[in-house]
Amino acid sequence: MSNQNHRSSGWSNIRILHRIFKMYHIYQALLIYLAFSFVLAFILAEIEPDIPDVGTGLWYCFSTATTTGFGDVTAVTALGRVLTVIYGIISLFMVAVCTAVVVHYFQEKQKIKMNESVVQFLDQMDHLDKLSKEELQRMSEQFRKYRKSGRRHR
Repeated sequence: MSNQNHRSSGWSNIRILHRIFKMYHIYQALLIYLAFSFVLAFILAEIEPDIPDVGTGLWYCFSTATTTGFGDVTAVTALGRVLTVIYGIISLFMVAVCTAVVVHYFQEKQKIKMNESVVQFLDQMDHLDKLSKEELQRMSEQFRKYRKSGRRHR
């Protein structure tokens, strides 16, 4: 693939991701999640004896969100523990949403690739009289593979 094609493919990938992010309001969800993380870090710095500052609160949020739970900082108050549970549930939800976005991205890429193949195949069908024997043979093999794979997916 040429450098130009690789570059345009990269922009195509970014456009697909951007469209998916907009479609599912992922940008807004991430901003709300980050804002909630900072607010929680401030609250925990005020109510938890093991969390002396906002930086440590952010570290605690990170270790909670990633389910790492290093244990160097813990919530000991009832409110801190309740907020940690809520934050943990929201974090798991965000991981699930991000996983769904990645899956959707790859599905879109596969759909685009298949559509391009179909367009190319139909274009070749329109010009059968101009194709060489080798090209006709290749098309025939592609069509047989397509039919076999179609039967397996029913």
